[in-house]
Amino acid sequence: MAAPKEKRMTTSSPEDTPEDLWMLRPCEIYLEEFSDCSSVKGRFHQYYTGGCYDDCERWQQDYKQCLKFRKTGDVSAAESIIEHEKERRAARLEAARGNDVWEYRSTPPADWNAPMKDWVKERKDTVLARVQAQKESTGTMSAPDSARCVVS
Repeated sequence: MAAPKEKRMTTSSPEDTPEDLWMLRPCEIYLEEFSDCSSVKGRFHQYYTGGCYDDCERWQQDYKQCLKFRKTGDVSAAESIIEHEKERRAARLEAARGNDVWEYRSTPPADWNAPMKDWVKERKDTVLARVQAQKESTGTMSAPDSARCVVS
């Protein structure tokens, strides 16, 4: 029995290319993710924040699949990585949507373009603001004499 043929991406068959090919990152990123995940610092962070260690093998598999796709154009390798990226994205969005601390807006606040409050105008009257204004007008970074401090 012959092994099934792998789908190869060629310039003559763009219909075989996965629709979400844009989700693929450079292969070096997957290797970096694996290195970060399996490092001592990464392991410490995983244990500290989650109480257990994460499985880093998926990052290594993604790296190998990415290299395979890069070298041979194997579409199934790209689809495997894309599936993992979709899972990661879904988990991240689920965590963000599950956060009940912030309320999501559907429209901007009614007064988003209202005039600034008085305290914002008062903040502009500081030494730092004057130095910045001088820098913008003259192109130099010298502070006014009243703001200098000499220790002798």
